[in-house]
Amino acid sequence: MSQFSENLKNARKAKNMTQLDLASKLFVTKQAVSKWESGKGYPDPETLPLISEILEISIDELMGKIMDKVENKKIDLERAKFKKRFILLVSFLGVLIITSLTLVLFFTSRAYQGYKKIKQIESTVNVYFPIKGKLETYDYNTWSKYDVFISISEMGYIVFTKEKEIELFEKDLQTNPYWIDFASNLDEIIPYQASIYTNVCDYYMVYNLDLNEYNLLPSQSGNYNYIFLCYQKENNRLIYFKYQMPFYRGGE
Repeated sequence: MSQFSENLKNARKAKNMTQLDLASKLFVTKQAVSKWESGKGYPDPETLPLISEILEISIDELMGKIMDKVENKKIDLERAKFKKRFILLVSFLGVLIITSLTLVLFFTSRAYQGYKKIKQIESTVNVYFPIKGKLETYDYNTWSKYDVFISISEMGYIVFTKEKEIELFEKDLQTNPYWIDFASNLDEIIPYQASIYTNVCDYYMVYNLDLNEYNLLPSQSGNYNYIFLCYQKENNRLIYFKYQMPFYRGGE
């Protein structure tokens, strides 16, 4: 016997009603009521409110554990949904944290610093470079003390790491007029600290930031800002110097 059957029977008896009495008030047969009380069936949902009214018992009380099971099932479903959402949220946060850490590590890495420096030089001298490379910097303050007239603001080198980009870059080196394979005639605008690399590099560039000129001695005396670039094919290394240096034109 189900909880509903027992509750229905007890509520009917509490009202001193027979199965026939209840059946007549519900406009059903005595056999229908007997079937309900024996646990072999249930009334239609439309009949439940009428039973509740006649027996003066709430539907919740009448249904008893059946309603508890329904409510428990609803609670279980809500818990399952919450658990699923919680797992999705934790997974999302995990991916977000890992992505954030990866980005932090990348943006603080030599690879990113190399990329940043490459793009900076590229936009300044308007020449194509491979975008992937590792950056190493030098202490230019130590180097500057060798010549009080030359002010070095940046110096270091970038080792390019992507083979296909290096191939394209080296092809451009051979045809781009801004790159030269010797720099002996530019000694007057190349600081000593940079000139020591002219014997170990394959291509050079001296760019005058003030005059927007490549590999030319200034037409007038003055204090000029330069970028010196030197590329070594053997180890895919680009050496760079950014500096300010005076130039004296003879006869002025």
